[in-house]
Amino acid sequence: EKEPTPLSDHTQLAPSSLDRLVRRCLEKDPDARLQNARDAMHELKWIAANPTEVSAQSQEPETSKKRTGLKVWQVAMAVALVALLAERFLLPQLFPPKAVDSPIQPMVRAMIDLPEGHRLAGWASPTVAISDDGSTIAFVTQSESVPANQLWVRDLGASESKLVPESISAEGPTFSPDGKWVLFAVGVSGTKPQGVTRGLKKYSLETGLTQEVCDTRDFFGASWGKDGTIIYADQLPKGLWQVNAAGGTGNNFLKAAKVQEKSYSSLAWPQLLDVPNKSLVRLQGGSAFLRLGILNLESGAFSDLNIRATATAPISKNRLAYVDPKGTLLVAPLNTATESVSQSGIAVDRDISIAGAGAAVFAVAKNGTAIFSRGAVRGNRRNLRQLKIVKDKASITLPLEPNYFTGMAASPDGEFFATVLDGKIRVTELKGLTETVLPLGKVEGPMALRWSPDGKWLAFRGMDGGTTLDVFVIAVDGSSEPRRIFKAPSEAAPRSWFQSSRELLVHDFALDGKRLRLFRVPFDGEPTEVNIEPLADARLSPDGSVLLYLERQGTRPALVMRSFPDLGPKVRVLPGDDWRAVWSRDGSKVFAFGSEEAVEVDITREPFLAASQPRSILTNPGSYVWPHLSADGFGGFYVMEDVPGSGIVTQLEIITNWADNMPTFD
Repeated sequence: EKEPTPLSDHTQLAPSSLDRLVRRCLEKDPDARLQNARDAMHELKWIAANPTEVSAQSQEPETSKKRTGLKVWQVAMAVALVALLAERFLLPQLFPPKAVDSPIQPMVRAMIDLPEGHRLAGWASPTVAISDDGSTIAFVTQSESVPANQLWVRDLGASESKLVPESISAEGPTFSPDGKWVLFAVGVSGTKPQGVTRGLKKYSLETGLTQEVCDTRDFFGASWGKDGTIIYADQLPKGLWQVNAAGGTGNNFLKAAKVQEKSYSSLAWPQLLDVPNKSLVRLQGGSAFLRLGILNLESGAFSDLNIRATATAPISKNRLAYVDPKGTLLVAPLNTATESVSQSGIAVDRDISIAGAGAAVFAVAKNGTAIFSRGAVRGNRRNLRQLKIVKDKASITLPLEPNYFTGMAASPDGEFFATVLDGKIRVTELKGLTETVLPLGKVEGPMALRWSPDGKWLAFRGMDGGTTLDVFVIAVDGSSEPRRIFKAPSEAAPRSWFQSSRELLVHDFALDGKRLRLFRVPFDGEPTEVNIEPLADARLSPDGSVLLYLERQGTRPALVMRSFPDLGPKVRVLPGDDWRAVWSRDGSKVFAFGSEEAVEVDITREPFLAASQPRSILTNPGSYVWPHLSADGFGGFYVMEDVPGSGIVTQLEIITNWADNMPTFD
């Protein structure tokens, strides 16, 4: 019943401040007593911060301790309690343990099968995406039954993928920061069914429903910010756009990036950083093609990282993973404060797939899980192909080894063949297989080859350091470098030669992005626009008297023709708007390739312009890409064919703990 005497009466070196703790532990009044270990911890912290002198009582003679009324077992329990609390709560505060890095977990590889009968789409960049927490992936496929792109999502803990509704002709999936939504584009390129309109959509993983976000003319990547703003690249070259994730109208908020004294408006593949108003972005124009840098979204200033990249992923410990144009995967140190990479990247893998528009099939989650595919992907310009002549439903393979051809054209006499390989134009004499590489000078990215009727010139589109795709001509004997004959406001391509071999018909995207324009472009002189309704894929007959083109105006799109240059009444050749058409060498037939079959149509001019009923010449021509005019005497047409079995990607590779196992930098 007595009050306990001070602890210092029983142990000489006990500090007087400890008396208070023991008294409160043994206090009779419940309201005054310490209630729990947390209260005791606070007292111990106070003692550590306010050390006291040894109590006066501890200096008294030992005989004075006889005054105690405290039982020995009570003192022992109090001291034990204090020691326990000190060890549990006080000592870790006074002497915290040294931090020990947790061991790096090994990488775990897995292969994810795509849905049965589906292969990875080659023109849907970015083709794959992964949520920040690494739990869910999204990918775009094609199949023989559905040639148009389709978007799928898969929880990595589940056994099956889910088809995203309203995703026909989808491309470019990207996740919201919380992983609950997938953003994607539809209708901007490739095969699309009638009725699909261009735009951005978002799919909810919680409800399974798809909603519209905004309209768009084209699409070159997007990034979903934590504040709900989506940054995306629309039609090139128009800078970057933004829209609220809830939906609305896109705003072209940044017209161009400032690179020293130049401005670049062809911006693509934005990737927001964890730094306010900064994004990784790649330039898409001229000699700057695929040049990677950090873009200030407020000022437009572009800090060049001196890297050419086809895919990028900022990863932990201030590092950047990226894929170069040859498919090599590298890791480099990234300093977002100084907006620089301090040393060259270290190669960590190779043969990563490159898909459409020069974008690799590669992504990394914030938790370090990586997803990618390897090798060629069918459906884009970078695939293993062989060259053929198709005639009377049979084909002859040209004596050229299969390669990654991205363009071709035959000479009028059929003795020479021009191809685009590794960014160079190569002219091959077919009998002796001798090859000439044409001198392109500063021009890069040649595409859309067209051989002149007199056999002396090749027309093509390319870039010479600017931000637009222009039209050039070059002598096939390699005697001179290219000459630009059409400077495009945005993106142009040669379509047909006039019989004189001194004038071209050229397509150009109007700056408003709403239609293709058609121009007559002479070697010497100013271009003149051909006033015609919205069209696509215009082709002039060999004698220059008939213009063939796709009409996409109204509700009944069709392949039509009109007399030229007077633009007489339209004559319908074939219904639908997915035809790729070419003239026979003598102009008596049109060969047209659709998604399900290829047909030929006889064309007569007397007593009036008319087209016969189509005759099927090929079924399922999907493996043939970019048909071209035939040479005299063959009566057929040239095609590039994907080598059977090549580019068929039916699995994706997943690696957990990937980022943790990559090289680090001091």
